[in-house]
Amino acid sequence: MQRKVRSDSPKPSRDWWKSERLCTEENDEYEAAKEVGWKMVDVVDRSVRSRMMAAVQSKDTKPEMTLRRALHKAGLRYRLHHSGLPGSPDLVFSRFRAVCFVHGCFWHRHAGCRYASSPGTRKDYWEAKFQANVERDRRTRQKLLESGWRVATVWECWLRHQPVDELAGEFRKWLEGAETQFETGLLVRQDKK
Repeated sequence: MQRKVRSDSPKPSRDWWKSERLCTEENDEYEAAKEVGWKMVDVVDRSVRSRMMAAVQSKDTKPEMTLRRALHKAGLRYRLHHSGLPGSPDLVFSRFRAVCFVHGCFWHRHAGCRYASSPGTRKDYWEAKFQANVERDRRTRQKLLESGWRVATVWECWLRHQPVDELAGEFRKWLEGAETQFETGLLVRQDKK
């Protein structure tokens, strides 16, 4: 497979993947993988993968924006990314003394979800990183609950596969109720092989 390499542009475009070199027979990565026993896991160059990972956002992600639009449409008003609270929650409902985190299944390790896959390379690094993320989420939730805040966690898989208006209705009931925690359930199970 032959692809044109266009790496002369100083700023990566939104369609970077159309112009970058894939790991194929013509690349050094292919030869390196062949030498170590054909255990090639990634399909893009290291520099491309690095740029892809650097582009991952922590604020205003697609799942967060989807939830925000639905909650706003439902008449709920909130503050964004309150840095004065532990964990800088994505949404803060001061009137209800409640916060909401919109978690990506991959980064926050949604247990049993197929989107919580693990990279095949540098397993020790990723395992430590994911464990640190989960532990930080646990500590943050605990601090918020101890200081009298109610905590909601909405998972990315739920937003992908459920009507968001239904979630907004459930969320509103939770806000107006007395329960201290709310979490969307597991929607996309990991396939067992």
